[in-house]
Amino acid sequence: MVNESRTFGAAAALTVAGLLVMLYGVYLDSGLAMNAPMVVGGTIIVVATTVLTVGIGAIPEESDAESGH
Repeated sequence: MVNESRTFGAAAALTVAGLLVMLYGVYLDSGLAMNAPMVVGGTIIVVATTVLTVGIGAIPEESDAESGH
């Protein structure tokens, strides 16, 4: 359970960090042109989505015997 919490916490933190970097890039030129911070922020968000996807895939499935059904 702790491992899943770390994974989802890391994904949330990376998402927020990526959004902040991307918004900083928009602030630099009022969003009129693409710049490096926008690209870096988007890349961080893609990495966060990948971390979340891998974390969800790593959760073991509960069998019927373990769930009591």
